[in-house]
Amino acid sequence: MPTTIRDLVDELDVLDLTGLSELGSPCVSFYLPTGRTHLDAPRAVLELRSLVDEAARELASSVATEEIEQILERPRALLDDRDFWQHQGEGLAVFASSEAMRVIRLAGDPGRRVSVADDPHLVPLVEAVDHHGPFYLLALALGEVRLFAGSWSALEPLDLGPIPASVEDMERRHETEPELQHQHTPASRGTATFHGHGGREISDVVLGKFIAEVAAGVRRRIGAASQAPVYLAAVEEYLPRLRSTGQIPTLRPAVITGSPEGTPGHELFERVRPLIAADREARDARLREALDSAAGRRRLATSQEVMSVAAEGRVDTLVLDPEVIDAPEADLDRAVMQTLTQGGGVHTLTALPDGAPAAAILRY
Repeated sequence: MPTTIRDLVDELDVLDLTGLSELGSPCVSFYLPTGRTHLDAPRAVLELRSLVDEAARELASSVATEEIEQILERPRALLDDRDFWQHQGEGLAVFASSEAMRVIRLAGDPGRRVSVADDPHLVPLVEAVDHHGPFYLLALALGEVRLFAGSWSALEPLDLGPIPASVEDMERRHETEPELQHQHTPASRGTATFHGHGGREISDVVLGKFIAEVAAGVRRRIGAASQAPVYLAAVEEYLPRLRSTGQIPTLRPAVITGSPEGTPGHELFERVRPLIAADREARDARLREALDSAAGRRRLATSQEVMSVAAEGRVDTLVLDPEVIDAPEADLDRAVMQTLTQGGGVHTLTALPDGAPAAAILRY
């Protein structure tokens, strides 16, 4: 039996959606609400069981019995996986074919639905990634460095891996390098000093080295290809130093100011949420401006036109209105996949021009 792949939403990027095309067809897509406590598990199990039964009935009209069993055996196996149901977010997406299954835990409730089609039903997943997508929070102080992975509804600490845990930790790693020692004597003229952990002073050279090693460690820890935004909790002067390293291209310009050392994770979470919300509002405003501009230049397609221009590879940005798309749309799912595989972007936004379920900004 092919290996089941399980992903947490905070590890999912919108570009990863293209991998779902490898499942083959027909593909059954399940979406259901779950819950974060063990008390929610029995209801979620019953919900998935009901959706599997619905899929079986729908498949029966066009698929042989043996293939139906191959498609649904892995989702059915989940029903008895007690440990799996004890570790959930607010929602779950399951994609199954006769070849493999993909399971994705979601930060938000995607509603209850099942789709049987040649392509996976991607619209709810696009919305989940777009509005509840992953981010990282770097809490940086000389005496304590922490890295968190987050979504709109959760923030979890990560092990640091290659990231130094403090300036002292960095120095222990380089104890044979004299330039990395604490400065216990007054700094020379023109050389800045900074108060480190325990009130000791460190030189500008040490601070620069520390920030550079933190930045390089973050890049290695989250992956050089990560598109997830990175938010910073630190004294404000650390932001330009981090940015100048070029190691964290998705580092956001807004900072949770002040030393985060000793600040509980839940407090940092409450302070980062307004920054995330502001970024989303700004992104939505830019997207609306881009739609208006494209319409003025006759580079905008809506409704049924979207499917044909996506098939032609002409879509630069595909925008979906999840409030209008209230049922599986096979053509739109295919347009999403075609746009992503051809290097376009996919986003969600309400109140599109003419009340259309989708709009496409065209490359030409």
